[in-house]
Amino acid sequence: MSTQVTVAHGLARLIKAQGIDTIFSLSGNQIMPVYDGCLAEGLAILHCRHEGAAVFMADGYSQIAGRPGIAMVTAGSGFLNSLGALFAARLNQSNLILLTGDSGVSQDGKGAFQELNQCLSSAPVTAYSVRPKSSEQLFAALHQAFDFYAQGNTGPVHIALAADVLEQPLQAHALSLFSSGRVTTGYETALPAHELQAHEQTLLDHLVQRLQAATSPVVLLGPFFNQARYPGLTNVLQKALGVDCFFMESPRGVADPHWPGLAKKLGEADLVVVIGKPVDFSMQFGTFDSRQPDGPQWLMVDNDDLTIERFQTNLPKQAANTLRMAPRRCIAGLLEKTKQVDASQVMTSQPLSPVDPPTGSAHAEFLKAIQNVINDLSGSVTLVVDGGEFGQWAQAGLRAHRRIINGVSGTIGGGLSYGMGALAADPDSHVLVIMGDGTVGFHLAEFETAARAGQRIVTIVGNDRRWNAEYQIQIRKYGEDRTFACELSDANYAQACLALGGWGERVQTAADLESALLKAFAFDGPSCIDLAIEPEPYKAAAK
Repeated sequence: MSTQVTVAHGLARLIKAQGIDTIFSLSGNQIMPVYDGCLAEGLAILHCRHEGAAVFMADGYSQIAGRPGIAMVTAGSGFLNSLGALFAARLNQSNLILLTGDSGVSQDGKGAFQELNQCLSSAPVTAYSVRPKSSEQLFAALHQAFDFYAQGNTGPVHIALAADVLEQPLQAHALSLFSSGRVTTGYETALPAHELQAHEQTLLDHLVQRLQAATSPVVLLGPFFNQARYPGLTNVLQKALGVDCFFMESPRGVADPHWPGLAKKLGEADLVVVIGKPVDFSMQFGTFDSRQPDGPQWLMVDNDDLTIERFQTNLPKQAANTLRMAPRRCIAGLLEKTKQVDASQVMTSQPLSPVDPPTGSAHAEFLKAIQNVINDLSGSVTLVVDGGEFGQWAQAGLRAHRRIINGVSGTIGGGLSYGMGALAADPDSHVLVIMGDGTVGFHLAEFETAARAGQRIVTIVGNDRRWNAEYQIQIRKYGEDRTFACELSDANYAQACLALGGWGERVQTAADLESALLKAFAFDGPSCIDLAIEPEPYKAAAK
């Protein structure tokens, strides 16, 4: 049966032309024309079981691939189901494009099926949101999104796809968009390659002078500069500037278990430079304890209006210390200006540092067993950590070449999907997902998606039979006799994975965990190790 070439086919062609090979989607009426376009253009679809999972997958893909991830969901409740994950992506500063089916332009205001002002809903959780009303506007919106990222900007973009626009025949004049060879570049590279403008050079000169004049400066990078996207960046930047550098992506902020010395460094600092890092709750709104009589001086580098506004609200005396510049362009400029290191090293994984988990805990023995297996694996390892209390142990005690966590938003449940997106971006890598038994329940059905897609993804579920982060809050705030409604059953999640087409095993000792991990990494499909643990609160190692 012949198929008419429509705007939806052109959309798929344009996405593929940007070097993107997979989109993450859950089907629905309004987006089926795009499915047909993807079939025609040879663009793969990883068809998942929940719209939120599609966004989490696109987020994980983006962080590893260095290209924007593409999620596509249908209108109405499909779109609304994606917003929680979109909120996480916004705070993760992730570059992904959410395409959503929408009612037709010709039916606007008539009460069309699933008619909704989607842009109004998505605006708070995206860099921007648009609803093109013609094929020309749609193709322009796609190019604008890719250009937005190539220019050094971050954050998810939402494009609503009106059903009647998608079904229009693809006109000859629209084909010129593809025949002209217009393909956006810049986001594929380590950092934006565009030459800096004169005013940006002036801003960089000022930043370097301030750093050189300080006695004990600290540079804090936002979530975009994490270990998944730029595994060597903090080390490279530290060598280039001669300054302590940290990326911050945990909702626990200055108490991030990955950086146990961060709070002490900030307390000693006389200058804190934040590049792409909002001064928000994760930084105690800029009011952490300082040894400086009047607190440290601050310098903010960002081009996001809301981030700048909050900085000036939380630290009004520092309001003038704002340098308006895209953080990615700032980092690229700093590395170019110092010329002390090879900037390509920002994409090079550093040697795995020794694990230093707290002693005297069974959790520490489990972490050692996991690290032993990671160290012995050949090739790159991406560690995904998702969840509350058990996740903090993993963030503190495990090291891998690349790492994705659930991020500043505190949104849990995306771990398996993050890992699947990461594996789609780098099929030759090993992906290990660590999560709690509360976390795994959000998108448990994605084990079936992974099995259907033939993805070799390994998961460990720390099963303490409760929502332990909240359980520990109840103990701390209300007393041990006031724990309530946070218990879970002794469900075996390994068996659930088996039922959904994967492999699984329940273990209780470090030795059995290590043995099970070796089996899991050898299995040709998704696997789940249900690790029976006690509900311990995370305890930082003594320093």
